[in-house]
Amino acid sequence: MAAISDKTAGFQHAIKVYHTMLQMRIPPDIYIFNLLMEAVRLCGVQDANAVVESGRKAQIMIQKQGEMETLQTMKRMEMRKMREMKKKKKKEAKKQESSETENGDSMKAETVNSSVNLPVKLTTTESGLDILPENKPEQIEGITKNRLSLVEKGPSQVQETHVPNLLKVNTLDQVVSIGPIATASDRLALIGGTAGILEILAMHQIQPDVRFFTQLLDSVEQNKDAEVEVLAQMDKTGVVGDVGFYSRLIRRRNMRQDYEDAKEVLVLMSEKGIFPNMNTFGCLAMGCTNRHLANQLLETMDSAAFYPNSVIFAIFAKQSGDNFLYKLDLLKKMESLDIQPNDKFIMYIEDSIAKAKRIIKIKELPPGKQAKFKPVPKFCDDQWYEYYKTFIQEWTPWLKRTMYQKPEHPWSRFGHEKQVQILAEKHEKRKKKREEYLSELERMKEEV
Repeated sequence: MAAISDKTAGFQHAIKVYHTMLQMRIPPDIYIFNLLMEAVRLCGVQDANAVVESGRKAQIMIQKQGEMETLQTMKRMEMRKMREMKKKKKKEAKKQESSETENGDSMKAETVNSSVNLPVKLTTTESGLDILPENKPEQIEGITKNRLSLVEKGPSQVQETHVPNLLKVNTLDQVVSIGPIATASDRLALIGGTAGILEILAMHQIQPDVRFFTQLLDSVEQNKDAEVEVLAQMDKTGVVGDVGFYSRLIRRRNMRQDYEDAKEVLVLMSEKGIFPNMNTFGCLAMGCTNRHLANQLLETMDSAAFYPNSVIFAIFAKQSGDNFLYKLDLLKKMESLDIQPNDKFIMYIEDSIAKAKRIIKIKELPPGKQAKFKPVPKFCDDQWYEYYKTFIQEWTPWLKRTMYQKPEHPWSRFGHEKQVQILAEKHEKRKKKREEYLSELERMKEEV
């Protein structure tokens, strides 16, 4: 949690915490990995090479701990064998005392020699610790030759190569340097990508949940293949997505203008038996770039027993862009459904009106003067101008009929008059600047 609070370098702090947990033999759980994925999604990296160094230090400490445990285990094995040998010697001594014939004694002695194991000793070699039998030089020589042959082959022929992963400290020796990391998908790639992080979870025997996959979806690259891989991994692990997960998927695809792929998610939800909510329809509204798609979505909402609200129509208003016929249809729909506009709806409409006014002023200038400004869009033809005039005629009366009132500023009720005054001054400056721009266009028109 503390690492995530640092948005500039929280990712590298989270990785260092994970390395410390491995070093201290603290097993992570799904809660830890959910926080780690949140760091991948939200936090940046200041020095990725420092994360690699911390992983290498953790690897050294883990190896030392493993060698100590191996040494202790071998010492226990040696002590246990020595105790067994002493017990067997005592038993054989008692048997020798009770024996009466020499033939019996010799047979018992042979039994003792065959049953007693050879004493062992610990030897240290380049590759680790070995248990070697004493008084067997030919065995020692054979083991040494085999070990030397492995050293001569080199690590590339004996060990398998692994892709570097910041969560796998044993793969960081292959890392030379890490380039700039800008996006969440870059940070996800540092921990192995979708398949790599799920492999780490399987190694710790952790079952991922919906929250993990939701954050994983927000971290993958903005393309359909990466999203399909996440969905495939969910089916493989037996995790069923909720309505929030699929709503995020619809929003992602609409944000990058993959409108047809976004509609396919609604079909996938019906196959999974997941019923959409209002948030789902709000995400679907982001793909309604014309009035026909908006009408289809309203019909779908009506068939699903959902009533549209001002938020849905505000999204429609944003997606309408410069299409004033689309905006006229929205005004009629809202009035028929008795839906009052919210602040965002008014803001989107007023911004499009101001943009249209600038385009019309530039269009009325002679060709020589138009070169000083941005070129007029191709859609601004005579038909578009007629729709614009019709909309302007309907806009003000429509606001009066809907009885829209500008809401009180939230600071005003707390007595923060100074802050309210500052915001009002900024608004007036922007308004004045816009009027000066329009007056400049008028002046240039008159000069011509």
